[in-house]
Amino acid sequence: MIIEMKKFFLVLALATLTTFGFAATVYTSPATGSANWASIPWTTVGSGSPITYIIQSNYTANMNIDVSGIDSLFVYGIFDITQGNKDLTMNANGYIQVIAGGSITGGNSSNQIYIGAITNNGTFAVTGPAYSSSSTAFTSGTALPVTWHSFTSKKIDNTIQLTWSTASELNNSHFEIERASEEGVFYTIGSASGNGTTQLMSKYTFTDIEPINTSAYYRIKQIDYNGDFDYSTIIKVKSEEINPIIVWPTVLNNNNSVLNIKNASEFATVKIFDAKGREINISNNINATSEALALNLQKTNNNLSGFYFLYITDNNKTTSFKILVQ
Repeated sequence: MIIEMKKFFLVLALATLTTFGFAATVYTSPATGSANWASIPWTTVGSGSPITYIIQSNYTANMNIDVSGIDSLFVYGIFDITQGNKDLTMNANGYIQVIAGGSITGGNSSNQIYIGAITNNGTFAVTGPAYSSSSTAFTSGTALPVTWHSFTSKKIDNTIQLTWSTASELNNSHFEIERASEEGVFYTIGSASGNGTTQLMSKYTFTDIEPINTSAYYRIKQIDYNGDFDYSTIIKVKSEEINPIIVWPTVLNNNNSVLNIKNASEFATVKIFDAKGREINISNNINATSEALALNLQKTNNNLSGFYFLYITDNNKTTSFKILVQ
């Protein structure tokens, strides 16, 4: 039978979840000055992939060595390729973003920027100009609103705490926190203010105080001042890590045979069988409160001694419990 139940809330402290998420490495140049690439005192945050380099707005980075293994390069200042015969090789799907006010410069006609793969005859598919800036062939693009750094989740008591950080932000108005069940439809469950424009690391937290009992998916939507937006990666919190169904006590006295059930949804199916496999009728012995569902197992002859098996089916998952009545 289906027992109509109210929403229940976890009151017992649970162990902290394993942290899920992603990490990135971000290298940021000093705010002002100029140096050869190999000598730049980069500020490094994070570890792992993807790898991002940021040349700040009042800084000039001179290309004096071959560089590879970069996923993204943001040019707020000047990226100078005057010293020829040096290669910048981006990773697959890597990109260079020239921000408004930034430029890529070269000192002579032998310096070129190559775009695309090498053709069959050994030349590059596309070549760029000897000199480029926001007014020439390499135009200023629209910067990504934020450079994502990390996004993790943690179980704290009966809540899910989300923590995310950005390596840089451009005109960042705010964030919207979105959650989806296994159906895959995301809904906004909260928001957090952004830091506008900054090239410093920013950290944010949001707590989901009423997490769903099925596996949940979370993502962060970033929205800038003109309405442009970007999404973080998606992380998953497994259903067994969110408010498991709790039954107590599992050993009862024959004169006080009341079972309490927490964290089952209003659509849960509850069945009880005795040791011989006979189902016990509990339809008239239900007492639902805001905290738990109480089931009274008393029979007409008031003789309940023995083992019983409780089955609770919720969100297509069945959990079983063994009950002893003395």
